[in-house]
Amino acid sequence: MSCPNAKHGCNEKISYIGKRKHEKECIHVPCYCPVSSCDFVASSDVLYKHFSDKHRDSQIKFSHGHSFPVSLKSNDQTIVFQEARYGKLFVLSNKTMQMGNAVNICGIGPNFYESEVMIYLLGLRRAN
Repeated sequence: MSCPNAKHGCNEKISYIGKRKHEKECIHVPCYCPVSSCDFVASSDVLYKHFSDKHRDSQIKFSHGHSFPVSLKSNDQTIVFQEARYGKLFVLSNKTMQMGNAVNICGIGPNFYESEVMIYLLGLRRAN
């Protein structure tokens, strides 16, 4: 059978038994544009290009491994970062709470795990 993500670029033919495993690993899983007024959906690579072309004013560019300042106003709910070399997208969500702010960072794309996002975004290195 064809991958359910065929319309997003996956050309893999998979067996019924291997369907679940492939769906977990498929790099063509649909990703949604993080701009709330935009309904664009595509694979991560296509989304990265869409975002850099269509939402240039909605992003903060950064280079992996280089520090950069981020300022949040108390009413900022989300900020989108785009890595300069590969175009990967990260969304910082900010929520005002009674005792301060809660901040969450998520990577947009297949197989992004929280620890990988933090290492990638912050350029964390092992201490000597």
